[in-house]
Amino acid sequence: MQETDTADAYARLSKNPTGRKESCERQLREIGQAAARNGHRITYRAKDDNFSAWKRNVKRPGWEAILQRIDAGLCRVLYIYSYDRMMRQPRDLEELIDRAERRGLIVVTAAGAARDLSNYSDRHYLRGEIAAAVHYSDANSAKSKSAHRELAEAGHPHAGGYRPFGFRLVSGRMMPDPDDPGEMIPAPATYVVDLAEAESVRMIYGEFLAGVSPGRIAERLHAAGVSTVTGVAWTSRAVKKLLQSGAPAGLRLHHGVVAAVGTWEPIVPRGQWEEAQRMLAERAAPSPAAKHEYLLTGLVFCGREGCGKPMRTMSGGVKGYPSYSCSARQGYFGCGRVDASSARVDLHVSRRLATVVDDPDSARPGEGRELQVAAAVAARDAAKRQLEEIAEDYGEERITRVERDAARRRPAERLEAAERVLAERRPDLSLITQGKRWVDMDFPHRRAVARACVERVVVAPLAAPNGGKWDASRVHVDWR
Repeated sequence: MQETDTADAYARLSKNPTGRKESCERQLREIGQAAARNGHRITYRAKDDNFSAWKRNVKRPGWEAILQRIDAGLCRVLYIYSYDRMMRQPRDLEELIDRAERRGLIVVTAAGAARDLSNYSDRHYLRGEIAAAVHYSDANSAKSKSAHRELAEAGHPHAGGYRPFGFRLVSGRMMPDPDDPGEMIPAPATYVVDLAEAESVRMIYGEFLAGVSPGRIAERLHAAGVSTVTGVAWTSRAVKKLLQSGAPAGLRLHHGVVAAVGTWEPIVPRGQWEEAQRMLAERAAPSPAAKHEYLLTGLVFCGREGCGKPMRTMSGGVKGYPSYSCSARQGYFGCGRVDASSARVDLHVSRRLATVVDDPDSARPGEGRELQVAAAVAARDAAKRQLEEIAEDYGEERITRVERDAARRRPAERLEAAERVLAERRPDLSLITQGKRWVDMDFPHRRAVARACVERVVVAPLAAPNGGKWDASRVHVDWR
């Protein structure tokens, strides 16, 4: 099984709030024991604690690091606790198989099962294992959603999370069994009003309906020494969350919609809650004048060495102005050190796009297409002449077949490379521009043209502090 005596280890756990299930550290210990039995030494360990492998929108930093090591040829043997700890989505397995076909990879479980991803039988087995894992997760998700919906429609409190402000959660009570009144069964949890907090809830509703902002209400709560259920100071966001909750009005919400009247006593009338929802919706409505449009959304990438992540749009990035920023927040995993004014970047690229649109026969700015074509034609013709001379020498028996094959290798490679360059086709802009000049296009039209012409825009970090001055040399455009 082993081509090397070193191996990598990966462990994952979706949820581990109490430590009652096997933790990532425990998985890694058992993996280490299995590796030792097989004569392997673990040199790199990665783990994702409290990360789901089933949810499609979750990025796992530990797993991403393993994939990078596979691409770099540093990981040829990977130890895992079990297949469903590694992944629960078939598309993740197919991505791993693609990488393994280039570099080679053997996956070994803590139980000792080894699968070589270059072997079609082992790939077939793994596909079945991952399909079973995703079916299990899908079934559990459906059961959980159904249970939560039934709980909401019966008016019972949500099973998890913190209690709502103004109430205490009561559980562990007993009630007569509806089918057998002589038997006692556990009663569903419910809320009881906390009299002290209920006064604060009524104050919050009264002031908000009188026109006081959530931020101002939070300041008054803080001044009065009132904290949230987690013991921290109130914020504007926390006040809005309380106003949106249906609990103070005795309502059970499910996905933001009233599912039933709750089993607890309300603190405020339902009419006040409904008026608060209307006012919150009005406050949340965006102002048309405040909307900022980004020309290059999804096309801008960080140019810092070792990063290269997509840059996100931020309405208050550079000194409070809209920007393209490399975010280090969870889900983006960028460096967090590069940003640029979106207005400046868009204007810079727009000027170059105007040249392309208004003169379709020109080369892309900085592309030098004419020079590329001329060089490719010269290389193609020279390679063809050399191949003809080699064929003539072989026909006249001046060289042997072995010598002919050796002599053909280099010119054949040059010929293939030149023909690849000549076969490249640039986008037909006439279908997109519809005969319009850049200045005559509306914004959606300009964005479509940008996506057709631009492969990516790379923004380099500042070489040194420059007092906020714009430096166009930081922006590099890769053209399609």
